[in-house]
Amino acid sequence: MLQYKKSQLLFLLILLAFSTFAVPLPTGNSGNDSVNIAVSQDETILFNMINDMRRQNKLPSIPLSLDLCNVAQTHIADLIKTKPQEKGCSLHSWSGSGKWTACCNTKEVFGIQCMKSKPREITGYPGDGYELIYWGEDNATPAEAAALWKEVEASSDMILSRAKWSTYQWQAIGVGIKSGYAILWLGDAKDQNTEEKSVKNIPAVQQSTAKVTTTEKQVAKENPKAKPAVNPKEPVVSQDKLTQAANASGTKYYIIVSSLKTAEAANTELAKVKMRGYANAIVIQGETSFRIAIASYDTPEKASIRKNELKETFPGIWVFKK
Repeated sequence: MLQYKKSQLLFLLILLAFSTFAVPLPTGNSGNDSVNIAVSQDETILFNMINDMRRQNKLPSIPLSLDLCNVAQTHIADLIKTKPQEKGCSLHSWSGSGKWTACCNTKEVFGIQCMKSKPREITGYPGDGYELIYWGEDNATPAEAAALWKEVEASSDMILSRAKWSTYQWQAIGVGIKSGYAILWLGDAKDQNTEEKSVKNIPAVQQSTAKVTTTEKQVAKENPKAKPAVNPKEPVVSQDKLTQAANASGTKYYIIVSSLKTAEAANTELAKVKMRGYANAIVIQGETSFRIAIASYDTPEKASIRKNELKETFPGIWVFKK
C-alpha cells in the first residue's frame, strides 16, 4: 500500500473497506523472480525509524522479516522495469513477468486481494501482507519515506494499528529501498525464519537506531537554517526541487491537476495527490485559488508532453505559466 521533504515521492494506501479492481498487467521484461535479500544500511535505518515511531506511541517493535524484505525488493525490481504507472496502473500493481499473480490496480483506493497474497506467492510467508510505497525521481531516503508515512494519517494509522487497522497486531516487517522507491511491508503473521534470519542484522539495527532518532530541538540546534514544520491548515507553497526548473528568464510551466478555493481544501487534495504517487506535488497560491502542481518544466513543449501522458489519470489537467 503508501508518500517530510517535498521531492517527488509516492505514498499509496490500501483501505480494507474497498473492493478489488484488478485487470491483467502487460508482461514486462523483468524476468527476475528473486532478489538478493541482504538488508542495506538505508533499509536498516528505515526499519528502525518505523519501530521508533511505534515505540514513541507505546507500541512494541515489529521483528524484521527477510521474507517480507524479499517481497519489497522484488516489487521494487518489478516496478523499475515495468513502470505500471505509465500504463495507467497504480504502483501496487504487479507485472506478469514473475511467479506471482499479475494485476493492474487502477483505482485511487484499490482492493487488497492482489497485494496481500504476494508474500505467500513469492516467499511462502504464512500470513497476509500490506504495503506502503514511497516513490520519487531522486533516490529515496529513509527519512523522507518515514516522515511522509508518519505525517499522513492514513499511513500512520496502518503502522500504529489505529482506526481501520485497530485489529491488526503486526508480527513482521519488511523494507526495501532502491533508486526512487522505498517500500514497507507489514505482515499479520510471524515469519517462521524471522529470528534466525535477522540475528546477523541486530548489531547494525541497534547501532543505527541511535543515529536516526533525533528530536526537533536537536535538528534546530545542529541546523539553524532548517525550516519549521508546516501547519497543515496553511497553504503548502514549496520552494523545493519542483520550483527549480526555471529557465534563464525565470519562466516555469507547472502541470496543474486541481484548483481549490481554500487552503484547507487544497491541503486535503494535496495529500490525496501524494497518496497517488506524486510526492513532488505542491500548492501554488493565487489571488483567488490554490492550485495543485505535480511537476514543473522549463519549456512549454516538455510540459505539454507530460500533460498528455497524464491526461487520462487527471482529467482536466492543464499547464500554468508563471
